[in-house]
Amino acid sequence: MYIFLVFLLLFGCSPASMEDFRDQGREQVRELLQEMRIIHTRQDLVHAQPRLKMHFEKLTQIMMEARQYKENHPEAVILEPAEVDRSLSLELEKEMHRLLYLEGGEELLEKAQEGALYRLDHFEKVLNSRKQRERGRERS
Repeated sequence: MYIFLVFLLLFGCSPASMEDFRDQGREQVRELLQEMRIIHTRQDLVHAQPRLKMHFEKLTQIMMEARQYKENHPEAVILEPAEVDRSLSLELEKEMHRLLYLEGGEELLEKAQEGALYRLDHFEKVLNSRKQRERGRERS
């Protein structure tokens, strides 16, 4: 559930620099928070689920692009989280917990995130597989 935030803080959206990815990620988290703040009931959450899913998908896309950028530009510096990142992280954690405690909140949030998490997991597996093949070729 908090995997989005971890990657966001590590990598971070115009893909010209790591700073651009970080800025895009911050903006997407702000939009996600705005959406979450208006959810107060199970019905609100059911109604907002497609929009939450869209935000999680966008965050995932930013994370994957940032990761690929880092792979293609090994000299790029991974940025330390700034105070604004820590603040956004805490706000997101607070909103996630609040929504989890709504009736059916855990199931609905998991469903909103599952496609994005699947894509991210698949992306990481493919990337790691490529790295292992490259290492194998280097040893040969």
